[in-house]
Amino acid sequence: MFSDFVPNILPALFSAFTNEEVNAHGRELVLEALYLCLRTISWADGIDRNLVDSCLSETFNSWMALFV
Repeated sequence: MFSDFVPNILPALFSAFTNEEVNAHGRELVLEALYLCLRTISWADGIDRNLVDSCLSETFNSWMALFV
């Protein structure tokens, strides 16, 4: 299942997004990849809370702090 990879992908995407060497187009691609990762686990919200928690862990809070 792809959700097995999400916990490893999200920190890498966050690192790429916050890297000063990545230009605006690169950040756009990172956000698209983030969106696609979140879509792969969105079905589990309200159904399998453990799956959602294990996929998002601490990285989700970092993303939200960045956006806020």
